[in-house]
Amino acid sequence: MQISPQLKKIIIIVVVIVSLVGVVATGVAVTRSIFSQASETSKDTTPAVDKLAPPKAPGKNATPAATPTPIKKEPPPPAGPPPSTPSATPPVATEENGWTVLGAGNVDAVLSFSTDNKNLYADFESLNFSSVSSIDYSLAYETDANVARLVKGTVTPVSGQIPRKVVALGTCSGTTCVYDTGPHNFVFRILIKTNGGLTVNLKTYSLAQIPTANGLFTP
Repeated sequence: MQISPQLKKIIIIVVVIVSLVGVVATGVAVTRSIFSQASETSKDTTPAVDKLAPPKAPGKNATPAATPTPIKKEPPPPAGPPPSTPSATPPVATEENGWTVLGAGNVDAVLSFSTDNKNLYADFESLNFSSVSSIDYSLAYETDANVARLVKGTVTPVSGQIPRKVVALGTCSGTTCVYDTGPHNFVFRILIKTNGGLTVNLKTYSLAQIPTANGLFTP
């Protein structure tokens, strides 16, 4: 049996259409399967949220919470100046030959001026010079030109005595001295050292002005 060319074309077209319909149906099925799996996976992987349990009411035997202890606040200090700390008792000042003296010890310095007021005489007195190894002395004063002067030295006992020390009120080079005018505000200090090298006392003598010719001092 021979098939006409036109019938062949019709058969071919029908076969193609059937094939296309099968492919489309297969694609639709595959698509539905994919969406179905995705939906099931989403439902399975969603974490479940636990419901919070309501707080339990305290039992009859429950221990009540401790009541916090209130913090005590110290009252502020009263207004006014702080209490003063008692200071050490200041040394008692005495007067010797017109000089104000602070300190005590076994050596005294008797101070006087020359009649021309160019020199200061220092005579040292003690009941026992045998225990004294040396005496450091210093004289500070000011001039009319507001120049500060400071003279220092050391004396040692000789045959149980210390000879008079003469301190020029000026600047000296050898035997030549240039004396200051109007010296005032004198401060003379002595530091006594024993034969063991220990300081036994420090005395300070102060005087504002040189006395006049009829004053307390004699050369």
